[in-house]
Order: sequence, then C-alpha cells, then structure tokens
Amino acid sequence: MGKLIVAVAVVLNFAVVGWAAQQEFKADSKTIALWKFTYEKGSKLVKDLSGNGYDLVPMDEEKAPVEVKGRIGNALLFDENTKGLKLAGLKQNALLGEKGVTIQALIRARKPQEYYGTIAECFSYLKTGWRFHTQQKGRLELQIENTDKEVAIYEPADIFDDDWHLVEAFYSIGTGDAILRVDGSEIAKKTVILNHEWSTTEYINFSIGNGSASKPVEYWFNGEIDSLKISESARP
Repeated sequence: MGKLIVAVAVVLNFAVVGWAAQQEFKADSKTIALWKFTYEKGSKLVKDLSGNGYDLVPMDEEKAPVEVKGRIGNALLFDENTKGLKLAGLKQNALLGEKGVTIQALIRARKPQEYYGTIAECFSYLKTGWRFHTQQKGRLELQIENTDKEVAIYEPADIFDDDWHLVEAFYSIGTGDAILRVDGSEIAKKTVILNHEWSTTEYINFSIGNGSASKPVEYWFNGEIDSLKISESARP
C-alpha cells in the first residue's frame, strides 16, 4: 500500500510539472507585457501581445537570437554568440510595476554559466528595478534593488536538464514578499524591504536573454525562451 501511495504521488508530481510547462500565457487585466517569441514576418520585431506597446527588437541585428521550435509555439535561442532583445523605443517605467511585479517565463535552460544567465531585467535610469536570471551553481535568482541597496532571493533549481520549465518570480513592494516558483511549486520565499516606491514616470533599460549593452558577455542566457509575461503585482 505504501509503495502504491508513493507511485501515485510521483505520477501526480510529473503531471503537475507537465501541466505547468505547457501553459500558454494569456493577457488579462493585470498584464503589463506579454511576448511569444516569434519574429514578425519580414522583420526581427517581437510584438507585445498585451496591447501596451512594449515591442522588442534585437540589441544587435547581426547577433539576433535564432527562432526555433518552442514548447507552445516558436522560441528564441540564446547563447554566447547572440545578443538579447531590448525595447523598440523608450517607454515609461510601467514594466517595473507600481506596487510590485510578477515575471513568468517558459524556458529550456542548458548548463548554467559561470556568472548569470539573464532571463529578463528591468532598471530605471535611477538604478531601481529587478533582474530575473539563472546563476552559477544551478540557481534561479531574483534581484531587487534601488539606488542604495540590493537584495537577492535565490535557490538551486532543477531546470538545467534540457527540458521545458515554467519559472516565476514575484515581488510586492507593499508586503516585501519575494517568491520563486518552478513548474507551479514554490522553491524560495523571502521578505525584502527596501523602503522605496518605484517610479513609473522614469524611463527604463529593459532586456531579455542578455544583460544590457553595458554588461559583459557572461550575462547571456544559455537556452531557449518560448514566452514571457510581466504582470502588475499578481502573485503567481
């Protein structure tokens, strides 16, 4: 009987992981931006499907990530030979979230790099913002910072297996809650109090798949990103 219970639990666990990794992101009232990584026909533009205008273009056309088959639709492949994506134009700081932010991404990660592998990062010109990335030693990490303080929440994650995974990061300015989830299961939680509010009137540096142009090559993501959604303080 005990073996049967264990077997059922294992099957259910795989079912949850499989279910989470197949979920297609959809825009809702909390959505700030939503991208499914297929280039627009005849261009290297990735359309923001939320309707809020956060379209993306490669940092470097000659080193643009390659479009490949993804988990739901298509995906973009990032490695040491590619640059990331950036906003097609200057946008106000809504990508930071006025009260907090949730970042959700469907990824297939390869072997972790020596430093960071940027999934997405968003900083205002005042150096206030967040960075969601893979890290050395097989970790998933969310960094939150303002002008005088940086706090990180991280945890080893079983995502470097050449399979698709749903990774999520949540941060609330009001409560200070910071949460990491993989395939629907919480892997880390921490209280992060920075005593600040993010300004939504400042302009931002935003990138996917690589750090901003000022960062070294070690910040590239190693693998594919199928889709990514940013929401206003909507706990995953």
